[in-house]
Amino acid sequence: MAKGFLLAIDQGTSSSRTVVYDADASPVASAQQEFTQIYPQPGWVEHDPEEIWASVKNVTRQAVQDADVTAANIAGIGITNQRETTLVWDRQTGRCIYNAIVWQDRRTAAQTDALQHDGAERLVIDKTGLRLDPYFSATKVAWILDNVDPARGPRGPDCSTTNPGRSSASLPKPYVTHDPILGRPGCGAPVFTKILAGPWLNTSVVILWIQQTSSTMWR
Repeated sequence: MAKGFLLAIDQGTSSSRTVVYDADASPVASAQQEFTQIYPQPGWVEHDPEEIWASVKNVTRQAVQDADVTAANIAGIGITNQRETTLVWDRQTGRCIYNAIVWQDRRTAAQTDALQHDGAERLVIDKTGLRLDPYFSATKVAWILDNVDPARGPRGPDCSTTNPGRSSASLPKPYVTHDPILGRPGCGAPVFTKILAGPWLNTSVVILWIQQTSSTMWR
């Protein structure tokens, strides 16, 4: 079978979905799996990162199987994700230290209100183009650093410019995390990733991600 199929992974808020497309961009097979929504208290929304990862593996394996193709037939992979939903993981173990805080979560409303009261919003808008809001991931990261021990540790893995650009603490161009924002109380550069340029980096990361798990992913 020719190598000409495309794999699309949609990691959404309530489910993960994978679609296999042929060379004419026609869908050949798809699979979808919902996962648990966790509500620790009113206004808080979390996901289990391991359950998200398992759901992505399951639907990808199922879609590839239903399409009757193998990894060797996949020419490219695209992924879309929850963007502002936030994870912090231990660089040494690769394990998340807390549940994913979902984009809908409002637990940091008081912190963003305080930052606005202190006049910080103008700086954030000037540097990132985003307003201060619990929706964005910067205050979610701060909450994890302040409430999960031992969160304030080594820098995390490298990543592309697309998702950090939505954090309220970094700007897509010129691909740097802004020192004036990090200089504010509670902001620490060591935990931030090294942001890499390249419009196709996410795809490359996902391909590597799947290749590394191919021994079990494609059975």
